Amino acid sequence: MNKTLIILIIVAMLATIGVIAIFANPIQGKGALYAKGEGTALIKGSGKLVVRGEGVVIIEDYGEKDVSIRVWGDGSKEVRGNTIVCWGKGKMVVKGKDLLIHIRTTSPDSEALAYGKGWVVLSGEGAFKTWKP
Repeated sequence: MNKTLIILIIVAMLATIGVIAIFANPIQGKGALYAKGEGTALIKGSGKLVVRGEGVVIIEDYGEKDVSIRVWGDGSKEVRGNTIVCWGKGKMVVKGKDLLIHIRTTSPDSEALAYGKGWVVLSGEGAFKTWKP
């Protein structure tokens, strides 16, 4: 299978998961969020996100195209217009404004730490906490 087909399959899978998750209650506001576990997250907003673990992350930049992404570990990254798709195992740091981020983790040890303003919908098995720094 070529890379484009793999990316389209991943995007379709996450889009379906995202639609289902939207019907859950979003957590919204300004502050910090820590989540650990296996599942999905749909995040919309501005700020900084650190993800450690294994899975797929799709980032869509709807703002000033100011997104900054750093990735460490084993995996791949592909950029198509305002969409960045990363998959594999490792660590990722994302900073930017007006972002829509889809995360699908495949390991119960995966972690995400976010600071900023916006909303998030979480689905899966694990735990999370929020606070105002």
